Amino acid sequence: MMRIMVDSNTLVSGIVFEGIERNLLRRIWQIGHTLVIAEYSLMEVDRVLNTKFPGSTKALENLLSIFNAEVFPLPGAEDVKRHRDRIRDKHDVPVIATAIAAKPDLFVTGDRDFFTSDVISVVRVVTTREALEIIG
Repeated sequence: MMRIMVDSNTLVSGIVFEGIERNLLRRIWQIGHTLVIAEYSLMEVDRVLNTKFPGSTKALENLLSIFNAEVFPLPGAEDVKRHRDRIRDKHDVPVIATAIAAKPDLFVTGDRDFFTSDVISVVRVVTTREALEIIG
């Protein structure tokens, strides 16, 4: 079984919209892979759901209970500082620091900032479509 980490944009899309991200979440669950999520991403997903999609925060709670997801805590200040230069957007630093610590088999994101040599040298970054091809 694989450990598959998803970022906040993938998680929000999978919760709110019927589409490829929901298909990915469904396949992860059906096959029995482990869903890995950064605590930082959960905070962001909760904020987005509350502001843009009121009433859908219960869906996040349900998803987490169904998946028995592996939630990684916020990275320490040292980890954030150490990985600051790996990614352009400073808001993504806690996510990449968590991905490095979590060591998932795949890190699924639609954010192109993660598809750089500095990031892919330390974690396997894939799009939702690529993840679906890999897990079948």
